[in-house]
Amino acid sequence: SLACWGESGDGELGPHAPWDADVPVQAAGLAGVKAVTASVKHTCAVAGHLSAVYCWGQNEEGQLGDGTTTSRLTPTGTLGLTHVRSLAASNGSTCAARWDGTLWCWGDGEHGTLGIGYSDAVLSPTQVTSLSDVHEVAGGYGFACARLGDGTARCWGYGGAGRLGDGMWHTSTSPVVVGAPLTNISRIATGGHHACAIVDGALYCWGEGSWGRLGTGNDDDQPSPVSVLDATNIVDVSPGKGSHTC
Repeated sequence: SLACWGESGDGELGPHAPWDADVPVQAAGLAGVKAVTASVKHTCAVAGHLSAVYCWGQNEEGQLGDGTTTSRLTPTGTLGLTHVRSLAASNGSTCAARWDGTLWCWGDGEHGTLGIGYSDAVLSPTQVTSLSDVHEVAGGYGFACARLGDGTARCWGYGGAGRLGDGMWHTSTSPVVVGAPLTNISRIATGGHHACAIVDGALYCWGEGSWGRLGTGNDDDQPSPVSVLDATNIVDVSPGKGSHTC
C-alpha cells in the first residue's frame, strides 16, 4: 500500500478529497506498489502485477498522462503504460522507463523537457524514440536525465547553468550525452537545477552551483560533471529540489 502526507490542495495525496494531512493517509485504490515519485503538485506510482503507472493531483499540463487536463483526487491509470522499472515526476511532466528499455514521457514540454524533439505538451505517454536500453530516469525543473544500460547518461530540456552536463550551456529538445562521456554510471539523480551520478563509488555533479550544492568547494556553475570533494564509497545520492545534496 502507499501512504502520503502534507499539502494536498490539488489532490496530490491521493485520498478522495483535497484536504491537507499532518499524518500519513492511504492513497486510495492502489495495491502492490513498487515505486513512487512526487513532484510539486502531482504524484505517480508503479503498482500492481503489471507494474502499471498511476498518477493523481494537478493535471493542467497533462502530467497525469490520462489523455486529459482534468486534475484527479485519486490514482488514475496512465493509458495502459505497464512493465515500468523507473519513474520520475517533475514540475508539470512525468517520464517512465520500461523493462524493455524504452522511455516514455508526457505533460509539459516547455524547453524540451519531454525529450521528444519539440516543446509542445502531450497528454499521454509518448516514446522518446532517440533512446533505448534506458535503466533509470530522473526529472528536475525543466530538464530530465536517463541512465542507459551501457553505463552512460543522457540529459535534455532546459540547459541553464549547464544542467544538461554535456559541457555546454544550451537547451535541447532531444537527449545529449553527459560528460565526454561519463561512463560506468550506476546511479543518476536530479535536483531542481543540478544533477549527480555515481561512478565506481565516486560522485560527480553538474549544473547550478550556488550555495555549494555541487560539493566542489565553490559556488560555480558546472556544465560538465565534476568530482564531489571527499566523496568515496557512495552507494546512493539525492540532490535536493532546493539548494543542497545528500
